[in-house]
Amino acid sequence: MKPIRINGGGLAGLSLGVCLRHKNIPVEIHEKGNYPRHKVCGEFICGIKEKTLAQLQIDTLFADALKHHDISWWMGNKQLLTESLPEPALGISRHTLDERLADVFQRNGGQLILGKRISSDNNPSDGCVWATGKPANPKTNKPEWIGIKIHAVNTHLNGLHMHSSTRGISGSKGGYMGLAEVENNRVNCCGLFHVRSNIRPTEARARWDNPAAVIMAYAEACGMTKLLELMESWDYDPNSFTATAGFALGLQEKQPGFSLGDAAWLIPPFTGNGMSMAMESSAIAAGWLEKYSAGDINWHEAEHGYQHDSNNHFSRRMKLSKIMHPMLFNFPGQQILKASIKTNTLPFKSIFSQLRKP
Repeated sequence: MKPIRINGGGLAGLSLGVCLRHKNIPVEIHEKGNYPRHKVCGEFICGIKEKTLAQLQIDTLFADALKHHDISWWMGNKQLLTESLPEPALGISRHTLDERLADVFQRNGGQLILGKRISSDNNPSDGCVWATGKPANPKTNKPEWIGIKIHAVNTHLNGLHMHSSTRGISGSKGGYMGLAEVENNRVNCCGLFHVRSNIRPTEARARWDNPAAVIMAYAEACGMTKLLELMESWDYDPNSFTATAGFALGLQEKQPGFSLGDAAWLIPPFTGNGMSMAMESSAIAAGWLEKYSAGDINWHEAEHGYQHDSNNHFSRRMKLSKIMHPMLFNFPGQQILKASIKTNTLPFKSIFSQLRKP
């Protein structure tokens, strides 16, 4: 069997590595970081089928994940929507899940190389998979978006919560924050915001004197009064704070080799579909890589087949999210959403389903 090298040990890379090792394919994963670690992530999985998790041989890792059955949406201090989810969302932190996946991968004979990644300059064309997460946006030197997360500790939250900006003082620079309870009485607070140069971490920490101060500054600037009220009442794990910027949403520029997860498709976070898409892309890739490893097809055929299948699988949800995402950030879009909720004409379950359908 021909070996596979995976560049990046996040959800996509690790789940693919576990799956390929179950097929007795030699696999090497190169990861620049270490485990366990915190990542900017919504930390709930909603959309992937149980049979896909079983196909990847990772379904047992979610046995103790929290199950969320409904979602609430707030704009400012007003609760606009409470809906039951068509299917439960699984709450589990990346701190826990990535470590579990890395452990299973190594126990099944996979080689995990920490502290470095394969350089794109000398990346071999055959047998190398690109799963390095959110790539930097080469089109701008000035970041447009910032993703921020932290864990609140010793607290509980019923269901999933989304808080979005109001027009107010925000103008066009808004954002949204998702809240999801994960293991060990923690609530993951993860948001996407337009970068604001006037928010300075030192000033925010001087005002609130807690590890979530920067997030709270963004929440206040975006008019998220209910979110700010919640966050001011919680305690936090300072080691869980992390942030990332300088990325672009949507279809990513092609990397050498296969591109999986966020390295290929970075869906707007409001969909709650990013973790699912990372693992779905690994399931699609696994079949083509197995054929390549066995010598049934060459690398070009494997890559072409994977690109065709992943385009068919993800294009619909990416197009819909591209239409909906701007509505959360501009006044006319917000008014349309609020009016459709008020008149019970927002097809929530249909939109939810379409954002997860191949």
